[in-house]
Amino acid sequence: MNIKHEAPLIKKSRLENEVILAVVILYVLLSAALLLIHHMQPDEVETQTSSTSPAHEHFSSTASRPSAAAPDGVQPGPSVDELLAQEGYRDVRGLTEQGDKYHALAIREGVKWKVEVDVRTRSIAATPAAAH
Repeated sequence: MNIKHEAPLIKKSRLENEVILAVVILYVLLSAALLLIHHMQPDEVETQTSSTSPAHEHFSSTASRPSAAAPDGVQPGPSVDELLAQEGYRDVRGLTEQGDKYHALAIREGVKWKVEVDVRTRSIAATPAAAH
């Protein structure tokens, strides 16, 4: 004897349908906004990504001490803050001095970086900051 038991149909509540519809509408709106932002960007501007690769960046530049006095009578260059700004770093926080090096946290291209400015070699080394 072959008896089939059919499972009872479960009806979705009105609230579940409204939530599903709201999620779909939100997805469409966000997609449209991102597409609009992409098309509004000028052609000569390079598109930025959220990739943290490479994991370590090194920038050579013309840094000097943040004070007005420079060693050996050399004209002072840009301050550490100005140097970081020239290299695209914004929102510099916690700038501390350790000998000829300065350490801080800064934002560049939407990524938080631990930066180290070496005033002797006049360079910046940056490593992505761990997300907290």
